[in-house]
Amino acid sequence: MSAILQILIPTFNRAMALEKNLGHLKQEIGGLAHPDNVEIFISDNCSQDETRQVVKDYDLISQLRIKYHRQQKNIGLEANVLWLLKNTESPYILWCGDDDFLSEGYLDFVLSSISDELVPPGLIIPGLSSLLENGILSPGRAKIDDPISIPSGFEAAWAYSHLAHQMSGLVMKREGLYEHYVDFEEYRNPYLFIHLATYELLNRPAIYAPSFDTKVTVFNAKDWSYNEVGLLDEVFKSYYPFKSQLGEKQLIELLIRFSIIHSYRYDIKPFKPGRLLNQFRQLNSSIPFKLEGFKSRLGVHLVKDYLLSWKPL
Repeated sequence: MSAILQILIPTFNRAMALEKNLGHLKQEIGGLAHPDNVEIFISDNCSQDETRQVVKDYDLISQLRIKYHRQQKNIGLEANVLWLLKNTESPYILWCGDDDFLSEGYLDFVLSSISDELVPPGLIIPGLSSLLENGILSPGRAKIDDPISIPSGFEAAWAYSHLAHQMSGLVMKREGLYEHYVDFEEYRNPYLFIHLATYELLNRPAIYAPSFDTKVTVFNAKDWSYNEVGLLDEVFKSYYPFKSQLGEKQLIELLIRFSIIHSYRYDIKPFKPGRLLNQFRQLNSSIPFKLEGFKSRLGVHLVKDYLLSWKPL
């Protein structure tokens, strides 16, 4: 029987974390009424540790449905993620980092939600907590008891697409996702989940369920780092393909919205206006087409944040 939902896990050199994650998923999947509805699909980005053996051993003893693929060389995070998206077969997918942990009961909620024949969602966004090295959880999103049903459209993309900067726990309807993303080859980027989520939010209803908080490990080393503009130039690429669908005004709203909410990426410091001006110029020069009014909107936002940075002094 084909799985209704595949949990997609791109991984690289995190055998111990992956083993722990598989143990957690075994508990969650084992508690489902129909565990065969869920399959785990792992793409190993040519790890040099024991990842292959960990998956092989777990596949033998866990009774989980596990598919495993090992890339012949490290193709990078974005390409590895895209490989999973291209090769998945289930109607719905759930993204999960190799060192992140789904909330208890979340899979049961997801399966119930995607089985809704009247209004099946295109996207489910969970809550989020940061898992610190000392084991303490730091809440990242305000919790509410009841999930929010979100009609498709620009307002949905404006309010929720920025949350897809963190992939773990995101559930998506697979149909059309891969094709739409690769149609815009020039805008491929490490934050493709924002593109995928925006596609869903513009075209299909969604659910926001912050009471199910994914535990995101924040202390493990990553094989990437921020650039001079906090990778906002890469983030923005995820929004560019929707210019023709939304128009310039709404595209600007999405870019400014993300820039304001994630302004920590600028790492604004008092006494360093030249640094901020340089970031402003870099970000504007990275945009591949003219957006009337974007420069002034961004400039006002950055000046406000710069002035606020002086308050503690």
